[in-house]
Amino acid sequence: MLASSATLCEGWQTRDLAAHLYLREHRAAVALGLIAKPLSKVSDKATRKLAEASSNRAEYTKLVEKFHSGPALRRFPQ
Repeated sequence: MLASSATLCEGWQTRDLAAHLYLREHRAAVALGLIAKPLSKVSDKATRKLAEASSNRAEYTKLVEKFHSGPALRRFPQ
């Protein structure tokens, strides 16, 4: 699949969707922008920036692979 393929989300290409999903799972501060209106501009900007950085095939493939590997496990002090 190409980074510029269309999605069912109007105006989004696959790179936009991949960036959105990756950030939702890996960046808590950005994910908050999806539910907290005051933070939505930060979330939108981060998504656009990552999508633009993933516009070539190699970078898009890396992004998809990072998302596919799942969120990093966090270790909390005991």
